[in-house]
Amino acid sequence: MKILIVNDDGIESPGLWELQRSLSHIAQTVVVAPSDEQSGKGASVTLPNPGVVQKREAYPCEAWSVEGTPADCVKMALKKILSSPPDLIVSGINPGTNAGTFLFTSGTVGGVIEGVLNGIPGIAFSSASFSDPQFPRFSPYIASIVHYATTTHPIPEGTLLNVTFPYSHILDTHLEGKIAGIKFTRQGRASSHLPGEINTDNYWLQQGFITIVPVYVGELTHSSYLEKAQGIHHHGLA
Repeated sequence: MKILIVNDDGIESPGLWELQRSLSHIAQTVVVAPSDEQSGKGASVTLPNPGVVQKREAYPCEAWSVEGTPADCVKMALKKILSSPPDLIVSGINPGTNAGTFLFTSGTVGGVIEGVLNGIPGIAFSSASFSDPQFPRFSPYIASIVHYATTTHPIPEGTLLNVTFPYSHILDTHLEGKIAGIKFTRQGRASSHLPGEINTDNYWLQQGFITIVPVYVGELTHSSYLEKAQGIHHHGLA
């Protein structure tokens, strides 16, 4: 299996290389990452073209930096760098949550979306904690999640998995440092947990769970609205 690894925090980010180390024993890994931080860029691209693309040495796998966004990195990897498409695109590990509505602006997720739009499944990894992400404590779960998503229950076409690791302070304060488990759930409707809202990523992160949300980007049309609108016979919208 060949995995393309990207992120939005730049090629020097510790989370990127924790991800690479976690996957190096189960796959051939290639890193194509921004030359500097690109947080909050979502799925944006650089027009007309990204800047310098440079092969980087002294890393534990083939590595390239791109003067551009995470989506630029994926575009360049697929068009210029890789001799064949990867089996999977993995992004992260981002310090700071991509749960709830943070999904929309996340460059970590944006890079994976670019892959999904090119027919390649992807997984975006983030840690809910920004200032103290403690990446190594989550490393043992990464390969298992990737194996599940590629072998046990392969990711469907047009879909990505948004994975968020729980807050370190919740684990340390309430769970004796132990992760409560893994929950497949829904993307939250806000940037943080809403009172009374259950079965969302924001809710389960507060309980110390790793959350996995299958996000479908393969169809952007609101089908039921379209069907109703197409059933109206008129010459105007009044």
